[in-house]
Amino acid sequence: MAKKKAVTEEGKNAEQSGYFRFCDGAKSFVANINKNPGSEKIGPEINFYWLCAQLGLIAYSDDDTKPKPPSTGTGNEMIDEFAGETRHHQILIRAFLMYRYLSGMNFGIDELEEDSAEDIEILMDGFLQTTGSHLKNHGMKELDIFAQKGWDLLEDRGLNHINDLETFLVSYVELLGTYC
Repeated sequence: MAKKKAVTEEGKNAEQSGYFRFCDGAKSFVANINKNPGSEKIGPEINFYWLCAQLGLIAYSDDDTKPKPPSTGTGNEMIDEFAGETRHHQILIRAFLMYRYLSGMNFGIDELEEDSAEDIEILMDGFLQTTGSHLKNHGMKELDIFAQKGWDLLEDRGLNHINDLETFLVSYVELLGTYC
């Protein structure tokens, strides 16, 4: 299978700022669980966003379709960097996202060759930066797509109707296990 060529663009190496974006349904789900007095709290939306993104990243192995990302309009922005529990694991999150992205560009881990190094470096330069979330807008949008994919899977299975964190997490882990 031919590898997709890395493309350089003017200004691609400049530092960028942006926001992680999450659809209204997912944001409402977090708010409902957080305000349920009989449930533990999810905490910041970014924590649930990561659960959805993780599910989307893993499910992509079985189904390589990608949904449309949340629109870039106002109201769906969350935060511009990792926070809460995601802050402690941001290196692993970025590594998982980068691995999935490179795999989607047909760079398999078993077939890396020295002549691919320059293309991979160009792709990484267009994806990562040194400030904020350490993801450029392109990287944030890519993670948004996987978070949307995960949310869509949760909705398809009816997990979006659960109103307590404990029940949700048990169902989430079971669903995650179907892709492992």
